[in-house]
Amino acid sequence: MKSIPKILLVSPLPPPVGGIASWTVYMLDFIGRKEKDYELIHSNSAIKNKRITDKRVINRLVNGTRDFISQYNSLVKKVKTDKPTIVHLTSSASLALFKDYLFARVLKKRGIRSIIHFRFGRICEVKERNNWEWFLLKMVMRAYDEVIVLDMKSYECLFSSGIEHINLVPNPLSNDFLANVNKNRIIGERNKDVILFVGHVIEDKGVYELVEAVCNLKSVRELRLIGPYEIHVKEELLSFAGKEQNKIKFIGTQSSEEIAKEMANCGIFVLPSYSEGFPNVILEAMVSSCPIIATNVGAIPEMLKKDAGISIPPKSVKGLNEAIETLINDPPLAKKMGEYARRTAMSNYRIENIVNQMERIWFKNEDYV
Repeated sequence: MKSIPKILLVSPLPPPVGGIASWTVYMLDFIGRKEKDYELIHSNSAIKNKRITDKRVINRLVNGTRDFISQYNSLVKKVKTDKPTIVHLTSSASLALFKDYLFARVLKKRGIRSIIHFRFGRICEVKERNNWEWFLLKMVMRAYDEVIVLDMKSYECLFSSGIEHINLVPNPLSNDFLANVNKNRIIGERNKDVILFVGHVIEDKGVYELVEAVCNLKSVRELRLIGPYEIHVKEELLSFAGKEQNKIKFIGTQSSEEIAKEMANCGIFVLPSYSEGFPNVILEAMVSSCPIIATNVGAIPEMLKKDAGISIPPKSVKGLNEAIETLINDPPLAKKMGEYARRTAMSNYRIENIVNQMERIWFKNEDYV
């Protein structure tokens, strides 16, 4: 009788809150409830020694080394004690590629099937730079049995570079969040002059450009910033807003249900990030029927294709100004865009379908599922 396969998923859990950590929660919760003929075990790879606003290279190196040692020891221990048949490792690349490569060597030595899941949207940029990161990225991909990416642009970029064992799997929509959305849906008009942002309140999320755009527009009554922030960032943004600072509201970290309520009431959801992979928060805004403005990075152009939202270049205050004005001044367009976004999310990103895709990758050439 064939033994039940064990899958070890190596990925972060909150805290800190983030896209990959949220994905982990969704996957563990859904698969935990699902009838299946395999066992899923988990190793938490959350970063423990880094502040979200700290970009200093020396701190990243020191803290990254600490996290690497901790995660490496945790993985080796998990492999020895639980004896998985498959290991699925999530990665954000950059300096973590050193860790990813060494992990692959450990797994190869033990004859364990290995899958690397890239959770970032810079793959084509890395290839164009043709630097140390691209060299390491290629080494890592060759060391794993399967590679997963989040968006078609990354898939085509790697496939054209000779990486054939590559798979495209988008992020799933959380059933729990969908339930919160359905519970909090409102009948009537949205607060069209209220802008909502959800994410880490940091420079790389484009919050400085967003605050400037909101301060430029008399048609905007309020910008609500939901997510973790540090005091000095709040002070900088309020100082930056000057006489318009009363428009800027720092809400802090909120529960999934509270975010669903905020999305149900806001006029426009905006995510002006400099870089993204496949942002869960865009999915949440889509299923909440929000009119959406987001930068054309990572998988966002694919998510918002046709009439599901407005894509703009990153770091563009002008682009934000024009897109916000367009939606505020044309409520029928905003409503139509939000309704189409919800239909797109419900059709393409249900977690049942995403997990089925993942299982086909885990058990490729096997007969477990």
